Amino acid sequence: MFRLALILSPIVALSACGCDCIDTDQEGTDDAVDRVARVVVSPAGDVGSVVDSHNTLAWDLYGELADDDVDNIFFSPFSTTAALSMTYAGAERSTQTEMEDVLNVDLSEDTWHEAMGAYMQDLNGDLGRGYTLTIANQLFGQTGYPFETPFLDVCDQDYAAPLEDWDFISDAEGGREHVNAWVEDNTNDRIVDLLPAGSVTGDTRLILANAIYFLADWETQFNPEDTVDRTFTTAGRNEVTVPMMYMDIGGMPDSTIETGRTDDLAVVKLPYQDNELSMILIVPDATDGLADIEAELSQATFDGWLEALQPSDATLFMPKFTLEYEAELSTPLRALGMPSAFDASTADFTGIADASDGNLYITGVYHKAFVAVDELGTEAAAATAVVVGVESAADFINADHPFLFAIRDDLTGAILFIGRVTDPS
Repeated sequence: MFRLALILSPIVALSACGCDCIDTDQEGTDDAVDRVARVVVSPAGDVGSVVDSHNTLAWDLYGELADDDVDNIFFSPFSTTAALSMTYAGAERSTQTEMEDVLNVDLSEDTWHEAMGAYMQDLNGDLGRGYTLTIANQLFGQTGYPFETPFLDVCDQDYAAPLEDWDFISDAEGGREHVNAWVEDNTNDRIVDLLPAGSVTGDTRLILANAIYFLADWETQFNPEDTVDRTFTTAGRNEVTVPMMYMDIGGMPDSTIETGRTDDLAVVKLPYQDNELSMILIVPDATDGLADIEAELSQATFDGWLEALQPSDATLFMPKFTLEYEAELSTPLRALGMPSAFDASTADFTGIADASDGNLYITGVYHKAFVAVDELGTEAAAATAVVVGVESAADFINADHPFLFAIRDDLTGAILFIGRVTDPS
């Protein structure tokens, strides 16, 4: 059995610099450095189509992961979209059709990859901004393997993922360690051992890696002196004591924080520096109300909550928290509509390689993520590995109970990360 491991390892790190947390020093933000403006400033055209499709998958995948109503969740749907998009570049026939359905592709394949590449390039140009956002892609391929030139060209030209040779046949464990080291380097050491032992063998033929790193401070920061220990009621109805941050938004006239309220929840928008990205909090009014919110989740529902946002004079309590999360995503992706990619008898990845030694198929999709939130900002990291084998309210908002959050590119509306906090302790 030969294997192709396809890795996406995005890290989004937004400065969470506390005495016990994260370094907020930003490279490339010296006053002498001119700011490089974002090119994509609205969700329009082909990039807008990609963003809309991606957001649909984001909430679909969250719905699959949220079946367990107790555990914390944190993952990067952007990671998943990027990994699947690069795999999609080599899919054919029914496998291609299923992947198009899961990715919600409504463009020609060439246009899809070009738009994904344009959006990644726009996100990657962070020089002189108040936040850092960098993206790296790389192919690690078996030396001498007959990869299809069109597939390699798409990865190189649209995803900036050149091919690096590696002899997995003679040194599979060295290859796994090499790729994991690349992931660590490109996720600020937050994602370690993305590929677990045994995931890369002498049958591995290709690993495709993507890493994203994001670091920023809040536009309006919490005062650490206002943080006090308070009670948080967990999803299991236990009470835990956690450090709870506090902010009187109304007492900060220059704040760009917005809040809103529907019949059963409060929504809070906490912008990061430069007001181009933000964290969106969805806090149910009821202590046990998160499950009801999750039952109606979709991009349309999320957009409706955002419409309630307005300048605010609310007060906010929000816990400091650090989460680590990992999941194997093949079961959710099968459920969303791409089963043939995981079946050796039906998968068709001949666009990657039409080798005589067997049929390529996905044998596993690994995901790891990390997030830390404190008074000064947020650090988040995620990595996804797809392994393919071949077969011979303007008043008082208190997030002291389970809540949902998303890290969002406000210029396009793209959801980069989604999480829920059921127990911040």
